Amino acid sequence: MATKADFYNSHAYVNLGNCHHAKGELEEAKRCYSEAVGIDSSCVEAIYNLAIVNQTMKFYEDALEWFHKVHTLLPNHPHVTFQLGRTHEFLGELDVATEWYLKSLALAPSDSGILKRLGQLADVQGDTQQAYQHFYDVCKTMQINC
Repeated sequence: MATKADFYNSHAYVNLGNCHHAKGELEEAKRCYSEAVGIDSSCVEAIYNLAIVNQTMKFYEDALEWFHKVHTLLPNHPHVTFQLGRTHEFLGELDVATEWYLKSLALAPSDSGILKRLGQLADVQGDTQQAYQHFYDVCKTMQINC
């Protein structure tokens, strides 16, 4: 109803896209987010959600393009840098993924999810010492004995 009441309301399209995304209707969600970006090219939520939908649909190059646009608008947002790392990881670019995860960790130093991801990547790459350090840091962050 909101998109019919005000065709130029980018937030209404973002909301509609979120509803479609929640129902698993990814193509329709992508269309709504694209419409929102067409109305307001600086609508961060629409750009971010468009990146997430592309990532979910395994259109990783498109996802990277959208995440980089968000990163330009929000260069110090740990979720954006984390998703850039995650997308590079999906592409098999583990060194680049690690760089983005480290940038994300610098923005959110006590985030155990980022530390865990870095530990898993270090382990996959055969760097047992670095993997151990990251997993140890997870334990310290969560205040548990390892």
